[in-house]
Formats: sequence, structure tokens, C-alpha cells
Amino acid sequence: MRELNTKEKIYDAAMKKHGIAAQSMILAEEAGELVQATSKLLRLNDMSRLGEFKEQLAEEIADVQIMIEQVSRYYGITAYMVSKQKFRKLVRLADRLEGAACCSSNG
Repeated sequence: MRELNTKEKIYDAAMKKHGIAAQSMILAEEAGELVQATSKLLRLNDMSRLGEFKEQLAEEIADVQIMIEQVSRYYGITAYMVSKQKFRKLVRLADRLEGAACCSSNG
């Protein structure tokens, strides 16, 4: 039976093997690859290739999420902490969108 049978065990083993500095650098690199994939999708002229680029984007999102989870686990950043911040930012975004809709319809 595999020892690394949960993502938490995998994250802990990767952190033990490589350390927080290396894993943080990989997170930065993966985030950069996500930016590149997003940019390619935005520049896509041939919509027949959309599926190919969506798969690449999904792969890069998965890579970034894995690294975020790994680094979050190391620093003790819980899902609740992240959810709380996401909610706060979504409220702020909604307020901005409502404000923009209000002002643009009056202009």
C-alpha cells in the first residue's frame, strides 16, 4: 500500500524534501505559467483550438491550486481563513459593480 495516500501526506513529503523556499518559488513559477496560459487564451483567434487551450488553462489552474494548498498547509492558513477573505473581497467587488452600474446608468 502506498504511504502517500492523501494529498496532505503528499504535501508534507514534498515540503520535507524541498523546503518552503523551493516550494514558494515553484508556486511563483506555476502562477507565471497560469498567466501565460490565460494570455494565450485571450489572444486566441482560431476558436477551433479553444478546447486545447482550455485544457492547458485547467492544467495550470490545477498546478497553482496544488502549490497554494501546499504553502497554505505549511503556514497553517486554513480553508476558513481563505473563505473569510474571499467573502470579504466578493462583497467589495459586488459593491464596486453596483456602484459602477449606478453611476454608468446616471451618466
